[in-house]
Amino acid sequence: MEPSITTAGARRSSDGRIAAALSLVSILVVAGLWGISHASPSAKQRDDVALPVITVSGDVGCGNFTTFWTSDSGINVPPDSVIGLTNCRVDSQGMWFVPTGAHDPRLTAADTLTPDERRAVDPLREQLENDLDSLTEAMPRSLTEGLKANFNPINQPVYGHTRRSAPTIVDKRSRYIRIARAMMISPDRDVLAEYVGWATYRREAAAANFVAACHASTDFKYLWRACEGVPAEFQAGYMPLLWDLTDPVLIQDYLIYRARSGEPLPTSTNQTSTQEGQ
Repeated sequence: MEPSITTAGARRSSDGRIAAALSLVSILVVAGLWGISHASPSAKQRDDVALPVITVSGDVGCGNFTTFWTSDSGINVPPDSVIGLTNCRVDSQGMWFVPTGAHDPRLTAADTLTPDERRAVDPLREQLENDLDSLTEAMPRSLTEGLKANFNPINQPVYGHTRRSAPTIVDKRSRYIRIARAMMISPDRDVLAEYVGWATYRREAAAANFVAACHASTDFKYLWRACEGVPAEFQAGYMPLLWDLTDPVLIQDYLIYRARSGEPLPTSTNQTSTQEGQ
């Protein structure tokens, strides 16, 4: 009996290592990008880091991450969950990519405001952008400097501008949230408060749906640990960081939501003039 127990233990150990490796590769997309792109001609240009390399890697990274979780793994995570958690979007041909901005031509009609919708939400956009500018200005210099360690100036696939393997953000995030909440208490900041609430709930719901898809069958038990780490990995349940809130694509997603929700939209605002007179 002892040899069979040893063999079974070795097999379980091997399976555990394989599952852990698979989970790590799936979650940490950037590491996968190096493995995919190292043989490309652009990878040999070590002295010249060209922007096209980053753009292509971004699209490949989103494609790999999304393809694994929505189909290859068999889990069938809803595409909306990927969109709600990441900076990845899908074009009309089903190809995943990192948008270059709100006017990226690859964005579908569902992800783009029509001319009429754009005119209808212009007052709301103005209020929101003013509020986000005010929130940026309200951040103490010490906090802004501290958060630089967690900010990636390059819009990386999946994680956007949040730097991977950065110093802990817990204390800085708590301070940031306290400052933002103090601002959003004011009735004059109801637009900002609603936007933050929408963005926070969207990410939290996307993470919950991601985990639920993973737990739908015990066949995927070997991936449960990776799936259960998704909410923390994407900071679900917390107010999005300022660089996420100011992302033009996320702002457009919110404006699309408001334009198509059937709820009344502001037709005019005196918020700007009021602020200028203070």
